[in-house]
Amino acid sequence: MKKSSSFIDVSNSQTPRVKPAFKISSAATKQVIVKNVEDKASIISVLRSQCIPFHTFSEKSEKTKSFVLKGFYETPTNEVLRLLQEAKVSAVKVIILVKKPEFTFYLVHFIDESVNINVLNHNHRNIDNIIVKWENIKKGNKSPTQCFNCQRWGHSSSNCGYKFRCVKCTEVHGPNQCQRSTRDGNAKCINCNGDHAASYRLCPSFISYSKRIEKSRAKPQLKILPQISSLLDRNNFPSVD
Repeated sequence: MKKSSSFIDVSNSQTPRVKPAFKISSAATKQVIVKNVEDKASIISVLRSQCIPFHTFSEKSEKTKSFVLKGFYETPTNEVLRLLQEAKVSAVKVIILVKKPEFTFYLVHFIDESVNINVLNHNHRNIDNIIVKWENIKKGNKSPTQCFNCQRWGHSSSNCGYKFRCVKCTEVHGPNQCQRSTRDGNAKCINCNGDHAASYRLCPSFISYSKRIEKSRAKPQLKILPQISSLLDRNNFPSVD
């Protein structure tokens, strides 16, 4: 959350039952720490109503698992989702992963934790009389998440509360209104002001963020010591009487 001296007063007046803790992240930002998802929703509502820029992260229960679907050809994603749901496949979202003249691969999202590749290939190979195949996503080196709304690194657009910023220029306009083209070489990065799109993987901003992430991952993790409650058992300390 961007630093705002008025936020605490507004939060106390609009959500008096919520008692968040605050942690200063930098000179310009602070973290808001809450106890549960209900308090989180209340705080987000206040931030949006006051137009205070912020970003957050998905809860574990909100995160989806995804599998690749092969077999459909140039079928709209909303139609694929409808056919899957009619076939009792508990999909919640479908996007195009790869589209070529000879085939289209789809990425299908699930919230249901019981769904796995074996269940899908055993129970759901025939969708609307089309033989399909399910595959796991091939995982390479995971790249840092970039927000499609503000173009910053480290969070997704579904958790973004910042103003829209264009991936191709530094001008102020709405989504899908940019007149520039990356193919013409006239893009401008909103993150570093360089002559490239904000999604460019050699952008100094991306490289700097990636190094910070790698450095934080390289830090040694604290080991959890085994339970020592038995050492404090009264039986281990006989009475001296």
